[in-house]
Amino acid sequence: MMPTCPTTSFTLTPPTPITRAPYRLYAEFAFPLTLMVIMELFGLPAEDRDQFQRWAQMTVPRGPDSLAEEMTGYAAIRGYFVELVARKAREPGGDDLLSALVAVRDEGHRVPDPARSLRRPVAGGRS
Repeated sequence: MMPTCPTTSFTLTPPTPITRAPYRLYAEFAFPLTLMVIMELFGLPAEDRDQFQRWAQMTVPRGPDSLAEEMTGYAAIRGYFVELVARKAREPGGDDLLSALVAVRDEGHRVPDPARSLRRPVAGGRS
């Protein structure tokens, strides 16, 4: 996981000095970096990552009128994780955190519902 963070952050860093104002550090660097690292850590398939990032973006509060969109994003993320947990149970052996949680659960150990426990830190890129 350690090599992933510098590599990922490098892909988000502009190759030239930032000359436009304002550079929106959260929107253009911190939010995407957080999501990219979390998606890698949890083993989200590459083909799902763009859609997942759109759902996560929906959960970012933008005022009182954005509540419906936020809830839609949270519901989409929850549904996605329910399906992803089921997929990882059907196809065990991944080397990511979610696969490990599913494996421990499937061995009969008590663990929180992986889909429910992972939704919070991912939604909105909040960690």
